[in-house]
This record gives sequence, structure tokens and C-alpha cells, in this order.
Amino acid sequence: MNQRACFLAVVLSTVSMTAFAKAPIGGDTFDSDASAANWSTPFETNFGRLLFPGAINLEPRLAYTTVDPGGPSAQDFAALAWARYDPRPATEWTFQIDVSLPNLSLTAGQSVFFGLEVSDQSSPNTLFSLGYNSRAGSVHEFTAVTPNGTVTRQCTVANPCGTATEISDLTAIRFRFDGLTNTLITEFDPNASDGYSWTTLSTTPNFIPDTVYVFGQSSNRTVTLADNVYGDNVVTSAVLVPEPSTYVMLVLGGGLLGWLTRAARSRVAS
Repeated sequence: MNQRACFLAVVLSTVSMTAFAKAPIGGDTFDSDASAANWSTPFETNFGRLLFPGAINLEPRLAYTTVDPGGPSAQDFAALAWARYDPRPATEWTFQIDVSLPNLSLTAGQSVFFGLEVSDQSSPNTLFSLGYNSRAGSVHEFTAVTPNGTVTRQCTVANPCGTATEISDLTAIRFRFDGLTNTLITEFDPNASDGYSWTTLSTTPNFIPDTVYVFGQSSNRTVTLADNVYGDNVVTSAVLVPEPSTYVMLVLGGGLLGWLTRAARSRVAS
């Protein structure tokens, strides 16, 4: 096998390694009714709802509420699947969202959670979640529920997150996927109001992500619009792998250029 053929074989094998990892693309600032086109049909359990701005004249954000007039259930949940993906594999992609979750003065047995989930292509029933959680006693923490266990992180004077010693009302969370090693990384920013500075929460190898979801969840607590539990500013990035045909054209083009160069040299020598 000549050198160009070896190069092509390596390239194609690299592409095949990442061929299953579709990349989320686009973004959403929730500033118009068109936001709904970025998402699939919602999945809802009991009284949880994710509301777009056009639903009831809301602010430009994705609000989580419970809608039962008689009070909450033990478990309310709502999720939306991101609907925009590039079919090409990616060597890396990210999916991030700002999260607002103020101190809700929760009591025992109550919790409110807003975050991201992603399914595993090799095991569709395996979900990986990352979120910002508010619990009783004014406890705020970031939580990653991974196939290998649950990881939590608070930001305190004793255990700061970078320079942050507390978590603000507006945070940011993101998935970052390394397509060369099939590793899913969760990261958070404890204060999204002053630009993004990411802290790693978990790293999970051998995970090939499929569909990304945004979700809200609450237990034993009515959540109203006045509570300001919402997501905003969805941003994605992706480093896409060109189609194999592109590499073939590059290899063939390089071979043609080399042949023309050798031919020109032969004419000069003669």
C-alpha cells in the first residue's frame, strides 16, 4: 500500500470511529415563537411544563412551572428534545444553556432541578443528566447523574469553584463531547452573568451521545412563573469531520499535483 493509500485508510478509520456521534447545531435565545421549531414534542409527567415565550406572553426564556391548581405532586417533570443536528460526525461538540434557579426557601422533601439530559446510542434507555439543583436548607449544587454514578459539587469558601465561593441565581451548564475518544464531559459555570468560566464536574468515557434534552423537575413544590426557574441562551459548537469523499478528493488532488510536478521536472531535465 502506497503512502497516499495509507493516509486515506487512517482518515477513513478515524471517521468511522466518530460516525455515530451526531452533533447538535444552532442555538436558541427564546426571543420569538420560532423557538418551538428547535425542539420536539414535549414529554411531561404529572404537572411539569416547559413554556415558550409565546405560550402566555412570557419573557424570552424557557420557563419551568407546575400547572396543577390544587398543588404539586411528589414528582413533576417536563423535557424537550433538541431537534437540530448535523448528520456528519464531529471530533468535538458542545451544548450549553444558562439556568436561573433562585433560592426558593424549600422545606424537607422539596426540590427543584433544571438541566440537560442526553441518551446513549448504544443503550437508549441509559440517560446522562446534568443540572442545577435546589434542595431544602437553601442547598444549591450541580449534579451529574452518569452511568457510573452521581457526582455533585457545591461552591464554598472551603471548596471554591475556581474563584467562586458561592453559586449565583444565574448559572450555566454544558455537555462537551470528545468524538476522538468517545468521552462525555460535564461542565458548569457558577456565575453566568460575568462571562463563562467552566469547571469540570464529570468525565465519562465510552459514551456515544444521541439526543440532547432540556428538562425541569420538581418534587412536592408548586413552581410558578414568579419563581424564575428557567433556561436561556442555548449555544452549540461543533468541529465537524468532512465527508469521506472530501478526503478522497484531497488525496487524489495531492496525487495529481505530485504527478504534474514530476512531469514538469522530467521535461526540464530532457
